[in-house]
Amino acid sequence: MNRTSEDREFRPWPLQWRPEHVSRYWDWWSRNPALEHLYFSRQFGDALLDEMARTVPLRGTLLDLGCGPGHLVEKALGRGVEALAVDQSAESVSALNERLGSHPRFRGAKVNQGFPVPVPDGAADIVTVIETVEHLDDATLGALLDETRRLVRKGGYLVVTTPHAENLPELQVMCPDCGCVFHQFQHVRSFTPAALRDAIEARGFKTVRCGPLLFSFLPRWMRPMHRWVYPRVKGKLPHLMYVGQRA
Repeated sequence: MNRTSEDREFRPWPLQWRPEHVSRYWDWWSRNPALEHLYFSRQFGDALLDEMARTVPLRGTLLDLGCGPGHLVEKALGRGVEALAVDQSAESVSALNERLGSHPRFRGAKVNQGFPVPVPDGAADIVTVIETVEHLDDATLGALLDETRRLVRKGGYLVVTTPHAENLPELQVMCPDCGCVFHQFQHVRSFTPAALRDAIEARGFKTVRCGPLLFSFLPRWMRPMHRWVYPRVKGKLPHLMYVGQRA
């Protein structure tokens, strides 16, 4: 039962994320410039593209599912690929189209409120799902992974990133007014490499790469030192990356 500040007895309760909650939450993020620097692709997009380039040819058309404000799309355009994007936040999509609409290789951003997304079959050489799967319930995760197979052309690639074996309770917060408890980045699940690989291979992808790593926000020349120091100080590597090829 949801409680309010007028209740006699205050008790925390776990928020069950519904679609309207998710839309409100990320629309709020998209309107808040103070949070812009926290978006994953803003911080680590360059390092992510560098890691992708080790196993995936960065050419053709990239489709970013769950694009948010479009930081990865913008960085990919800077590397010569064509790009399109999909997100459930209408405000994020509108802002992205306004910002990149005149770019000659930008193919537009579209809003989706379910599946299938408004993109033709086989539209992309690369489909990216960046820091998205951890936000999804079982049904939505399954539908999204099924959709990636439809969207990537035969022989194309799927790239998925997510936190590595995240301890979800560590980042929970509680609303002191109503008492609802939720993950501050709206995460609802955690993945090991095996769990992520199995979920995607079940959709007909051949695994090219799957494992933990560190995406560094530092300049390229400093990243080797960062990768050496981090596990010695922190232990577990924080990020998980999957690359698969559609047969």
